[in-house]
Amino acid sequence: MSESSELQKKPHMKTSNALFLNWKQYLISLMIGFMMCTIVSGLLAHWGDAVKYPLISRRFFIEWRTFYPPAPFKALFDLRPTNIGDFVPIYEAAERHRQNPQAPMYQPQQLMEKRSAFVYTPFTALLMSPLVNAGMSLESAAFAVKLVNHVLWLGAAVMLLLIVTHGRPKMLNVSLLFILQYASFYPLAKALELTQAGVWIFFFLVLAVFLLQRGQEVFAGIALAIGMSIKPHLGLVLIPLAANRFFPRRLLICCVAGIAGTSIASLIYAGAENCLDYVLKALPTLSSGYAFYPNKSMNGLLLRLFSDEDPAVYNLVKPVPWIKAVSLIFWLCMLVLATYVSRIQKRVSVQEDSVLCCVFAITAVVVASPICWEHHMAALVIPFCVVVNRLWGQPWLRSRVLDGLLFPSFLLVGTFFHAEHLSGFPKALFSGLEFYGALLFLGCLLWLMLSRNASPSDQHV
Repeated sequence: MSESSELQKKPHMKTSNALFLNWKQYLISLMIGFMMCTIVSGLLAHWGDAVKYPLISRRFFIEWRTFYPPAPFKALFDLRPTNIGDFVPIYEAAERHRQNPQAPMYQPQQLMEKRSAFVYTPFTALLMSPLVNAGMSLESAAFAVKLVNHVLWLGAAVMLLLIVTHGRPKMLNVSLLFILQYASFYPLAKALELTQAGVWIFFFLVLAVFLLQRGQEVFAGIALAIGMSIKPHLGLVLIPLAANRFFPRRLLICCVAGIAGTSIASLIYAGAENCLDYVLKALPTLSSGYAFYPNKSMNGLLLRLFSDEDPAVYNLVKPVPWIKAVSLIFWLCMLVLATYVSRIQKRVSVQEDSVLCCVFAITAVVVASPICWEHHMAALVIPFCVVVNRLWGQPWLRSRVLDGLLFPSFLLVGTFFHAEHLSGFPKALFSGLEFYGALLFLGCLLWLMLSRNASPSDQHV
């Protein structure tokens, strides 16, 4: 999580070709980087709406609310569910099903009316059903989920720190840097604020990578299956993994078996009609995409650039054929790239190479998604941690160029940028800074995948 920079913790691991030679240099650069990103965010807000976002208040003080929103980070310490807009549809779907098992779960017409609706899998409603069946009100259930989400958030933090330090010395400065960056990573804070299933998906992805790194392939496959059962789009990760001849087959088999198990459970719980409605109605409706500014994807960027939709409004747009086509082509290119690179891998180290291949596939699928909300990018914390661990153990892979690309990619993905009023050309180009950061990071992962077989003698250190 601390990026490729904090790796140089031990004197004998320093390389003259690295951009950051010690953790102090990295920490100073990190502080400066976040400060610069905050300034850029404020300038973008002012550019989009100078009246709503003044740079200077009437009292001639800097207007801090213009530069950074405090609400998501308050959610890290506030257990009250203050933002339950994304949670309500999950609760209501489970409640409707409890009252009438024959009632439809999915109402895609609400999306076209610019209203929130249940868009998760029936399995997600199944996970919510114990709270609903216990007679909990919406507020009580939201509070319970918020508590669970905080536990999962903390549990994921512990596992990620162990992923970073796996096979490496447990050092205090590493831990402090990790805590600082984990707590300040905006997509994660946003996921906690929204009190929704994104935290569950994130936790199970972290658990899967943590277990895979330790050779627990069966349980890693089950954990991956649970995450995919909440967000089926992640199931595409299995294609690049299956293409890798050396990726553990036990994990893939257990993952497919786990998905089959959750599918059967969903079918028993929700019925065939609701399951078909999800596949044949909800998903096709969502394929139009959102111009809403938190949608940090190729589809969202194109809609903000070339449509008249207001990016400040939660708006499932009317289908724009050529944008859907470009988004589909981009999605296919990302999937083909991840599959090809995974296919040509050579076997070197079973655990480490499997983990790198897994997080590369996850990153490609997240970047390719036509709907990638800010909080979906929380998943990129996982490959960041894996990259740190890899470069820490193999410092000859580092270079000033790689360090110099990883550092801004982390800042762009992990920082909030005001983009509510950035629509049309050229303003909307600046509404996808997080997306550009994710693409940049995917490029760094690609470089590592292609050069991971190199040895110190092969590298110009």
